Amino acid sequence: MFSWAVRGDTAPNESPAVPMPRPPVDDGDLLLHELVESESDPCLLLAPRERGRQQFDFVISHANPAALDLLRLSPVDLGSATLAAVIPSLLARRIPAVCQRVWNSGEACHQPDVLWAASPNAGAAWVDLRVRRLHGHVCVLVLDTTHLHRQQEDLAAGEARYRVLAEKASDIVFRIRGRDRIAWVSPSLHEALGYSQADVVGRELATLIHPDDAPLAACDGEDPHRFDARFRHADGHWTWLSIVTRVEYDDEGLAVGRIGSALDIARHMAKDADLQQTQAQLRAESTRLRAVLDAGLDPQIVLRAVRDRAGRIVDLEYEDCNPAAEVYIGRSRDDLLGQRLTALHSASTVEAGLHSARRVMVTGTPLDIRGRQMICEITGRQRRFDVSMVRLPDGVCVTWRDVT
Repeated sequence: MFSWAVRGDTAPNESPAVPMPRPPVDDGDLLLHELVESESDPCLLLAPRERGRQQFDFVISHANPAALDLLRLSPVDLGSATLAAVIPSLLARRIPAVCQRVWNSGEACHQPDVLWAASPNAGAAWVDLRVRRLHGHVCVLVLDTTHLHRQQEDLAAGEARYRVLAEKASDIVFRIRGRDRIAWVSPSLHEALGYSQADVVGRELATLIHPDDAPLAACDGEDPHRFDARFRHADGHWTWLSIVTRVEYDDEGLAVGRIGSALDIARHMAKDADLQQTQAQLRAESTRLRAVLDAGLDPQIVLRAVRDRAGRIVDLEYEDCNPAAEVYIGRSRDDLLGQRLTALHSASTVEAGLHSARRVMVTGTPLDIRGRQMICEITGRQRRFDVSMVRLPDGVCVTWRDVT
């Protein structure tokens, strides 16, 4: 899952050190150690060691197998290795500072979206840190949320609901066994759904899901399995959660259940609905504007600025036109769209058009010409025209009328 080297490799001719048994645990710490060992994600206990006024080093007093693997430690290191010495150098200040703050204040801290890497060029992972003070120790739980960031890259940029899901870490962690019965769930369940751990442990996951969404929970061998569903809150209302579960294996490689994480996305689902409504309104508005443009009796065209690398306007490109412009120019809309002035018109016409467009786009002042005599490229004759030009976000809209 993570890859970096914290300690030097064993020399070619050296025998690897034989892991020594962990030191005996006092009865008073046994419960804490059992709590750490029960976590499938990396979890460790830190014992503060004073080094000055209100300043502490943190010694790793206990770590579960996942944490030992994550930090490249052996059991013999526990009780002597400091936190700052074994975590990646890019985090050597940040994480101890968080532990210091939690120790001093006694308030739990949630650090989402932490990039865990030994160096900018090393393999990296996104993790979610949960830090709290427990009976003379600081407990650090590390949740791998890399899959959320990978999911973000796979989805379209406009999918705000999934972008938020990737940027925010999971609120709930749970373990299911047997017939999808909840074997353990994190205390954060209460904040999200209003239940205590005792309320849901032993229940089937599907009993909390809206009947219409319950079929989504069936993974059918998919790993990881992701789905969004409505969950019943303790007060009776339904709220949206996004679920990710992965198969959990025992030491012999046999599947024993699934580990899951859940994110409250109710607000983002509401925003998604608002976004869809807004898009529908924009489409309706676009249809109305299209109808207004097509109903115009005077020729009207929309030109988009074409710029060079320095940002200078060097040409104009047909972006839209109405039927009256198609008739006047003698080309269909499909033929005109995407064509540049330099490809369709004379140099004098292009030069005059660019000069006027640059002035309108720079100043924002509309151009309004009345009865000007100009040569019509279509007939080659002198005609009199009324011409108006207004600025658009990156172009101009031109309307003209032959008033000869």
